[in-house]
Amino acid sequence: MRALGDEVPSAAPSVSVILGNLADVAIAQGDIAGASGFAKEALGMQQELGFSWGAVQSYYSLATIARGSGDLAQAMSLFQESLRFAWEQRDQRLMLRAIDQLATCLVEQGAATPATRLFGAAARIRELLGTPVDAVLAA
Repeated sequence: MRALGDEVPSAAPSVSVILGNLADVAIAQGDIAGASGFAKEALGMQQELGFSWGAVQSYYSLATIARGSGDLAQAMSLFQESLRFAWEQRDQRLMLRAIDQLATCLVEQGAATPATRLFGAAARIRELLGTPVDAVLAA
């Protein structure tokens, strides 16, 4: 897949997104090794290209893999990177998704107070954006 991006440079950002999507499919199918490979390849391309929009998803996928394997410290670090890139892109939906996952990791670590603060902040941001928490939970 990466060869297409190398042969046709204008296709490279799209190829990196496709690799990221393949990582998400592999995660959903329980193929963690495949997911990790796709996500790392996607992120490598995105870093080479300076394609930070795509990096949001790749970091998120790698964080999801780390969380699923029980490495909460790595997951939190990667979710923070996803949040940072989402912030750079001013993508509120992706920022909130990363915040929710960071809060969930804190819950899993037994850090209820900071998790509650993050969940509360995310709920308030959703209110300000006109996306109430009930609508998010119903989706």
